[in-house]
Amino acid sequence: MRKSIPVFMILLLSLFLAPQFIAAAETDGDDKPVKTKIVEKDNMIMAEFWIKGKLLGRIPQGKSQEAFDARVQNWSKRLNDIFSGKTQIKDIRSGISGSNGIVFRGREQMLIIDPESAKLMKTTPGKMAEIWATGIRFALRVPPGFALKDKNIIIPLNESVTIGFTGSFEGEFSFSGYDPNLISISSSKQKNIIVVRGVNCGKGLFKVKAADREDSVYFKVQEKAGNAPDSIKLEVSGKPADADFIKQALHSIIYMLSNAKSGAWTNIGEPLNKGKFKNLSAGEFQSLILPVKVDGEDYLMSAANAKVFIQNIGFKWEKPTVLMVSNKPEIIRQDGELFSGRFSLKTPVRYFYHHMNANEQPWRNLYISIENTGNIPARVFVSPVGAGPSSDELFVGHQAAMSYFDNEREEKGYFVTLKPGARFLLERRLVKNKQTVSGLGYLYMTAGSELKLSVYSSVIPGKSPQAGAEPTPEKPWVKTSRGVFPAVIPLEPTHEIGGKYTFIYVGGEPYSQDVNTGDPNYGNYGAIYDINLTIENKLNEDRDAWIYYVPGGGVSRGIFDIDGKIVETPLANPAQKVLLKKLTVRTGGSEKVRLQTMPQGGAFYPVKIVVESEYVKK
Repeated sequence: MRKSIPVFMILLLSLFLAPQFIAAAETDGDDKPVKTKIVEKDNMIMAEFWIKGKLLGRIPQGKSQEAFDARVQNWSKRLNDIFSGKTQIKDIRSGISGSNGIVFRGREQMLIIDPESAKLMKTTPGKMAEIWATGIRFALRVPPGFALKDKNIIIPLNESVTIGFTGSFEGEFSFSGYDPNLISISSSKQKNIIVVRGVNCGKGLFKVKAADREDSVYFKVQEKAGNAPDSIKLEVSGKPADADFIKQALHSIIYMLSNAKSGAWTNIGEPLNKGKFKNLSAGEFQSLILPVKVDGEDYLMSAANAKVFIQNIGFKWEKPTVLMVSNKPEIIRQDGELFSGRFSLKTPVRYFYHHMNANEQPWRNLYISIENTGNIPARVFVSPVGAGPSSDELFVGHQAAMSYFDNEREEKGYFVTLKPGARFLLERRLVKNKQTVSGLGYLYMTAGSELKLSVYSSVIPGKSPQAGAEPTPEKPWVKTSRGVFPAVIPLEPTHEIGGKYTFIYVGGEPYSQDVNTGDPNYGNYGAIYDINLTIENKLNEDRDAWIYYVPGGGVSRGIFDIDGKIVETPLANPAQKVLLKKLTVRTGGSEKVRLQTMPQGGAFYPVKIVVESEYVKK
């Protein structure tokens, strides 16, 4: 035995000493299903027999190399005969004849295993024959080659799809007949998969070939409509954060995360497992499972049951110092950006918008968004409110202001995290012909470097104005503004009991100026008038005083926070007096009254706050 001689030496010697051995190795032509390999294994020379990548079995070299070479040649011929003909699985069996193990095909003895060979393999002739018969039956049952598990696939653009396969074969796959601009293909025999990646949208087929078998796979590369999120964490604030507000905030976050493509849409279902949104006070939380689907024509649908965790973290508002106003042009006659402004870390911002769509214009969407224009992630607390569309512009302005005052008092809002370059839609408002939308919001960035606030409009295809619609007239006498202004106008008036009326003007001159251009904010829309009123009584008896709201140049109404209590006025005509507060001032004393109000969209300004008391002639 040549146990200590390496295989390559044996093969080298065989070139000179064993011509029969060479002949046995060379009888396996490319057209034969069974291949033979001579190997060294466990310090023995062995012959391995392979059927297109699957090992059928081994026989060892005994004391005689010549006998081994002849046996290899003989077995190779007989095995090829089994797999080249129409051998039935049931015809293959094992048995014993004398001291030899036999593999039969029907009654024909195909392979003979002698005791010496079995002993070298540490088994018996009968057991070795059964092992060989089992391997042959398995190879006949699972034909050499491959079988694809899927021949029609849809591939998301810029993503990969795997196709599993079964079978065994020599060599690797080859792929042909496809456009490399549409797909790229790779394979792994170890993992039994073919990987197809979508490069560009389109469809076609590719051919898969291995050994002597070929098959075709039909494919279509499509863009996904978006990405339905698997999990969402929402942090809110409010005293409490009510269920409707939480639901609206969560939907806004999902719309951002789903990133629906143009022409696609995001559908958000009701909570599963009988879940429902709850009011949450500071420190409280809840978990829900929400079905989300992003779909659209000519897109691949994305769907998930998102695991949602909601927590009220009790965020405290910082009073806004910056006001961003989008009110010019007030009447929209073309698409595009109506306003953009930037703000930085820990700068509390209030924004205000008020716009009408011209009567002769198609329907539009008005978008209010923030974008991370910095190079690091940003975390921002937002509290957007809006109203409309309505043909009653005074109503939508008042409704938006009321909602903002409510959110500010209750410190309502939620957190949004934006990667660099990411955009978040605060609101999308439909604006029909000759209708108005109005809104306000609060923004406070707690981490990041810079955010951009944008207001822009876009036509809704197919929503054209009625034929012959009368154009909305220009109003050159109406002055509107756009820009960045101070958010607060502080006033400290004093009224003396028994004296003449005290007038406090809201929405009139002096107008706040844009911090960048110096342009005026006509009407001071969106600014908070923080009025700290002192009423003094120098008379020798207690006296009453009255605080009135009085419109100026047109019909108007207002909202006031008076010493922590919200007072909403009815519609009032010019010079009509609406009582805001009555109070009694003791003799020799004084009273402090704090009023906060805001010029709201659609109302006519300036208006007056009039402080009266019984006049005493001196």
